[in-house]
Amino acid sequence: MAESPSDPFSVANRPIVQALLLRSATRDLETGCLKDVYFAERASEEIARRRRYGGRLSLLLVAADGPNGETDARPETVVRLAGLLKSRIRSTDLLGRWETGELLVLLPNTGLSGAARLARRMLLGGSLATEPEASVSMSIGIATWLGDESLGTLVERARAGLREARARGGGCCAVA
Repeated sequence: MAESPSDPFSVANRPIVQALLLRSATRDLETGCLKDVYFAERASEEIARRRRYGGRLSLLLVAADGPNGETDARPETVVRLAGLLKSRIRSTDLLGRWETGELLVLLPNTGLSGAARLARRMLLGGSLATEPEASVSMSIGIATWLGDESLGTLVERARAGLREARARGGGCCAVA
């Protein structure tokens, strides 16, 4: 029996199907960011590369500010935040969806000053509002890899920075 070109599982369509499966396995469908498990795998590879060859590495933990110092995790806010971050980062940076409403940005070959500069640029140009009256601010925690720590430790330090930024009233960044 001959395969029909309209058959999605035909040999001709197999690369397309494989690409779609890979994308759905590694990317968050709402935001297009890397899924948490895939982000962790890629980030761990980047940390191993830094251990082997040296170099700097920084991590930003970004979340939209909600009321009472909480994260605004509404899907539309997270999608807008992801779009903003994508427009500000380099192609070599990794952007991943982490916990509810939180996004991580791994910055290879970037020290503290470069990470802080990027965070400030995100904050200055970072209105998530589609209308001025619906302005949404974000807070950013910054951690720079110390050379002997795991991804989990790096994320926890960035989370401490995020907590500090929120304690200042949000709409800012803090280094941990």
